[in-house]
Amino acid sequence: MKSKNYSLDIIASTSSFLCAIHCISVPVVLSFSSLNVLRFLDNQYLEWTFIIIGLFFVISSLWPCYKKEHRKLKPLIFASLGFVLILAGKLDFTEIWEISNTVIGSSFISLAHYFNWSILKN
Repeated sequence: MKSKNYSLDIIASTSSFLCAIHCISVPVVLSFSSLNVLRFLDNQYLEWTFIIIGLFFVISSLWPCYKKEHRKLKPLIFASLGFVLILAGKLDFTEIWEISNTVIGSSFISLAHYFNWSILKN
């Protein structure tokens, strides 16, 4: 059980980190370059796919570890705050609002998986 969750946490943490990099880099790259062929990266379906994958990892990794292994709320709190920030970013106040909330939120989710992994390791 633990080795499976180690792998899930590493994959989930990496995907959340990649989501943060995506959210930072896409607007910058599209704003300062002539790479209009990359417009497909600025896609709501892609963003919601990242969110759903992140939710899948939380449900399949963090929740079972909390219930069966360690009973520590820290990973779940960080993941919950991360998703709240990401969803708050979807309110479309400004582009900076969306980018900052999404980057901070996905970083929180990545940290949640890291905390879960380190708790299981110890």
